Amino acid sequence: MNMPQINLQPIAVQLTEMSYNWHNPTTNEDHAVTGIAAAMQIIATQGKNRGCLRASKPPMHETIVERVRYDHTGRYRDSSLADCAAAQVWRYVAFEASPLGQHQCLPVMADFDAPFDMSAEESRRFAKWCQSVADVILTTIRDKPGLNRWGRALGYF
Repeated sequence: MNMPQINLQPIAVQLTEMSYNWHNPTTNEDHAVTGIAAAMQIIATQGKNRGCLRASKPPMHETIVERVRYDHTGRYRDSSLADCAAAQVWRYVAFEASPLGQHQCLPVMADFDAPFDMSAEESRRFAKWCQSVADVILTTIRDKPGLNRWGRALGYF
């Protein structure tokens, strides 16, 4: 099965204008990511799927950091906001557009890709932003096997 082709040219400006800013209260650092940065990471760059949706989640470059959280010191995984956004956007796009059945149950795990230090409220805002980026990307994809499969299962089509 072939993964769907993604053409970012018609939506590049719109994705560039979509940005998400977050202040990490644990490390007291500001982070930002744009929609185009997340979109570029979900596209395969080599092999037979070049220019198509990646067949697997983009890699998250994690570091293990030691910090105090909730009055105790521990070791936590730390990923960049851009990696977290790309992983979450990929899950949403793969759910609707991938022809592979195993990709059509992924959004239930998407929250695990949010940065570890985000509060529940901030994580929900981040998920909504990632979903809006995915929605823009999905406008360029014609066939949506995952959406059709769930629509039939739930009786919508």
